[in-house]
Amino acid sequence: MNGRAADRAQWGVWLPAAGLAVRLAATAFFMFVAFTFVTTRESDALAGWKRVAVLTALALAVIGWSVSHLLLIRWGRDTRALHRTIERSALPASPTLMQAARPLGLLDRVVEIDDQRTTAFTYGAGRPRIAISRPLIEELSPDQLGAVLRHEEAHLRRLDPLRRSLLAVAAATFWYVPLIRHWQSVQVMRQELQADRHALDACGCRAVAGALLAVSREAGPDPVTAAMANPGLLGARIAHLEGQTVPSPPLTWSLLLRSGLGMAAVALVAISAIYVLGCP
Repeated sequence: MNGRAADRAQWGVWLPAAGLAVRLAATAFFMFVAFTFVTTRESDALAGWKRVAVLTALALAVIGWSVSHLLLIRWGRDTRALHRTIERSALPASPTLMQAARPLGLLDRVVEIDDQRTTAFTYGAGRPRIAISRPLIEELSPDQLGAVLRHEEAHLRRLDPLRRSLLAVAAATFWYVPLIRHWQSVQVMRQELQADRHALDACGCRAVAGALLAVSREAGPDPVTAAMANPGLLGARIAHLEGQTVPSPPLTWSLLLRSGLGMAAVALVAISAIYVLGCP
C-alpha cells in the first residue's frame, strides 16, 4: 500500500473522533439542562417525580454514551493500528493474486500482506480494501482464490466494515434495548450469507467450500473488518452452501420483554426531556 492510498483509506479514522465530539457535546448539554432542572425548587406535587425521571434518564443516557464513546475510541485505535500494520507488512502483489484480481477490477484495492496466518479480510471505512496473506494465496487453488476475492468484494462494495462498526456503536449506545444487539447479529449473518452467495454464483460450491475451510482457521481483526472467516457462523454458512434455508437467530420472549422495558426507559428519557425543556 503506497502512502497516498493509505491516506485515502485513513479518512475513516476521523469518523470516531467526530462522533465522539458530537456525543460529548450532546451529553454535556443534557447534563447541564438536567442539573438546572433538578436543582430548581418547585412546590407542586410532581417535583419529586420529575426529579427522579430526569435522574433516571440522565443515568441511562450517560451509561449509553460512555459505552459508545469507549467503543468509538477503540474503533479508531484499532483502525489506525491495522492500517499501520498492513502498511508495514505489505508485499509486492504476486502474479497469482494479480491474475485473480484483474478480472474483478480489484488490482488497486487488494493488498498482499506478510502474515503467517491463512487470512483474508476487508478493512477501511470510506474506501475499503482487501488484505490477503501470502500463505493463503499459496494454499488456495485459482478457483478457491477467486471465491475468496468474490466474497471479500461483496463486503467491499457494501461497505460492510463501516456498517458493522456503526451497528456495534448503536448496540452499545442503546444497551438497554437488547433487540438492537439481536438485529446486529442478524445483519452480520445476512452480510456473510450475501457475500457467500456472491462467491457461489461466480465460482461454484466446490470452490467456495474449499476457500471457507481454508480460512476458517483464522479470523480477521474484528471489529473493524469484515472477513470470510467467521467461526460463529460456520454451521449456518455450510447449510447455506448445501442449499438449505438458514433461519435468522430466534426471537425469545425474554428478549422481547427486556427490550420492552428498555423502550419504556427510552420513553422515560423522552418525557423527561420534554419536562426539562419546558415543553407543554
